[in-house]
Formats: sequence, structure tokens, C-alpha cells
Amino acid sequence: MATRRAREDRRDPRIEKWLDSNGVPFSFHEEPIPMTDIDLERSLQNQARYKELDHGKVVQYAEAMVNGDQFPPIILNRTSARAKYLNVDGNHRINAAAHNEYDAWDYGWYEINVKAQMFTLLAMQANTKHGLPTDNDERARQAVYMIDNGSTVGQAAAALSVPVRDVERRLQKVKQERRVAEAGISMSIWEKIANPSKTKLATIFTNEGFSAATELTHKAALTISEVGEMVAAVNATRTGSTQRKIVADFASMYSERIQATGGGVLASQTGKSARSPRSRYAAALSFLGGVQDLTVVAESFAMEEREGAAERARHEGERLIQLSEKLIASLA
Repeated sequence: MATRRAREDRRDPRIEKWLDSNGVPFSFHEEPIPMTDIDLERSLQNQARYKELDHGKVVQYAEAMVNGDQFPPIILNRTSARAKYLNVDGNHRINAAAHNEYDAWDYGWYEINVKAQMFTLLAMQANTKHGLPTDNDERARQAVYMIDNGSTVGQAAAALSVPVRDVERRLQKVKQERRVAEAGISMSIWEKIANPSKTKLATIFTNEGFSAATELTHKAALTISEVGEMVAAVNATRTGSTQRKIVADFASMYSERIQATGGGVLASQTGKSARSPRSRYAAALSFLGGVQDLTVVAESFAMEEREGAAERARHEGERLIQLSEKLIASLA
């Protein structure tokens, strides 16, 4: 099918200023470029937009082209003479031309030659500035993709005009989900756990300990404070097998609750702990028994905290001795 010729110089000073600001050399082409030289499918996979192409917008642009409307030039990137071009900016426009079965894009185009990281940066900047509106959540997702490709949190946030705190929250969520997948944890279980508990669980060093602790958190409907207590005990050890044993000790303490809740009813997760004195004692002994090197624990305190921690350790040690004496006396 015949293409529509551009009727005026299609150079766009705004695009050229933007490319200059990113230090990207470019050349402008007035002549049409065959549609077969552009990889439309891969252009849509550039991660600049997580949502699908807006078909309604494509049809709207296609009709406007048939009616003779003019469109801004697109930006195409190619890293080698043998490769097809990838579209950096204007996926809806180029797909409108494809919808009309045009043989070529005939509205002018800029050619650049950049590597993956700069391509990603440009694609996302273009989508934020020129494309369909995106919300902060989508742009935060885009920022994570940029970070995966070498950008810092600050660079990604600035490029996409999204608050740093939103990027950091999304990055934390993505890192947790990747860890969950790596540890073989069911995502359906993970999603039922309260966010503060998730944050604590994700600090467990080994995947074995992380997986076991997450499963117990779900089955026993652990409160946030109970999760914190368990994680502290688990992280006092360094091997996966030992961490699993620590979690097993906690599971024994909560066996009645697991049985009562059917293993995984999380209604009490944000409530207060309902631990008995005996279970608290068992948790304390489990923690101390799992610590292989008390020096590690001592060095985890800041210098200004150590005197107070030492005094408390002496006090609690005396209480354990008193408990031991009472247990022995009760046998008489």
C-alpha cells in the first residue's frame, strides 16, 4: 500500500535538544524508511511501558494518518549494520502506520546508535515526557528495570520524574519477590504475610532459613513481634541447616496454634503476641542454644550500647539461674 509523504520539514528542535542533553549523537532523515527495516515486536519489548499497547490510540492515529494529519518524527536505534532498527520513541505512531499497511514510515526519523543502558534511559524518558500518561507505580517499575541495567536509584528516579522513596519501595518489593522465587517459596503464601513481617523475614541470611521461617510465619499466624523474635534467633546462626533447626524449635512452641488455626489463618498477624511464660522461656533458650559464636552477638551492638547490653545479660543470666533453682526445688 502506498505511503503518505511528509509535506514539511519534520525536524523537531525539542527532540534534538533532548538528545543533546543526554549526549546522544543523531542524524535526521527526511526520506522514508521501509517498515521491514524496523523490528516492531522487539520495539514493544523495550520495558518502557509495562502495560500493553493502547489499541484504541493506534486506531486513532491510523485514521488521522489517512486524513492527512502530520506526525512528529520517530527515533530509531541500531547497533550494527545487519540489525533491524528498534523504536525508541513513538510505538503508537509506528504501529498506526503498520495498521494502515504502509510500506514505509514517511514522517521523518532520527537515527541514533546507543548501547542498552542508554537505550533504556531514552525509551523511558521518552515515554514519560511524550507518551501516554503513566502513574507513579508504573514509573517505579520502569525505574527498577533501569537499575537492573546499571542506573542508580537517584538516576532512575530523576529520569522518570518519580519520587526516590517510590523507587526504593518498588525496588525492595522486587528484591523480596526475587528472593522468594529463588528460595522456592509459594508466592500465594508470601502475599498473605504482613509487609513488616516480610521485611524482617527477608533479612534471614540463608534461603533454607528464609523458606522455613516464612512457612512457619504463615502456618502459625505469627505476629510481627513473634516474627522479629524468631528472625533474631535464626540470624544468630550462619548455616542453613542450623537455621532450619532453630525454626523447627519455634514450630514446636507454636504446634497447638498451628493445629488450632489449621495452619495459615493470618487474622492475628498484626495483633499482640499471646505467648505463655513457658513458650517465652523456650524461645530464649532456643536463641541462646543456636548462637555458635557469642562474639558475633557482642560485636553487633554499637559501642555506646555495649555497657547496657552487658548489664542486661548479667541480669537475665541471674534470672535463669533463679529459674533453674526453682525447677530443681519443685522436684523435691
